Amino acid sequence: MTHGGTNSVLEAIAHARPMVVMPLCCDHIDHSVRVVAKGAGVAVDMQSLEPKDLAEAIEKVINNRRYIS
Repeated sequence: MTHGGTNSVLEAIAHARPMVVMPLCCDHIDHSVRVVAKGAGVAVDMQSLEPKDLAEAIEKVINNRRYIS
């Protein structure tokens, strides 16, 4: 899980780890869009986040072989 900052995203990519991105501000939103577009993880909307949404995002990343290298 990451807020979507540059260093967090680059580190996850460098170690081939899937991400659940919860963008907070600034460039985080752009990073989350790129992570999803490249298939490196999923993003959740912090403005409307419900516990079940977060659980589903985590399960999706863990259980989907697409996100496992």
